Amino acid sequence: MAGDGRKQGDAALVAGLAAGLSVAKAAERAGLSERTARRRLKDDAFKARVERARARILDRVVARLTALGATAVRTLGDLMKDGAGENVRLGAARATLEHMFRGFDEVGLLKQIEALRKQLQEAKGGDGDG
Repeated sequence: MAGDGRKQGDAALVAGLAAGLSVAKAAERAGLSERTARRRLKDDAFKARVERARARILDRVVARLTALGATAVRTLGDLMKDGAGENVRLGAARATLEHMFRGFDEVGLLKQIEALRKQLQEAKGGDGDG
């Protein structure tokens, strides 16, 4: 039974830390001492669990934001129409352009990274020196 308690405490600690709580607050919510929580964080396997949990949370957040993307674009478009005040239209236009250019930059960087990955793989596999 003691092992189950530790597993439950560790699971709650992982969840709290992954959600961004401080070590002290995550430990408190998990029913553990802060000292125990800090000791767990020295374990690479435990830290990896926290990182995996954090990545799952981030994946869910990105999925939800992606689902809202079309609505956000429509809203910006609506705000740029003549019925809105001049300042509102200007703000919507600026936001649209800013995000558009940022998106172009990110897509360009991703393409460059992929090209570099391919070059590295070819270099490793091509001549046997890498």
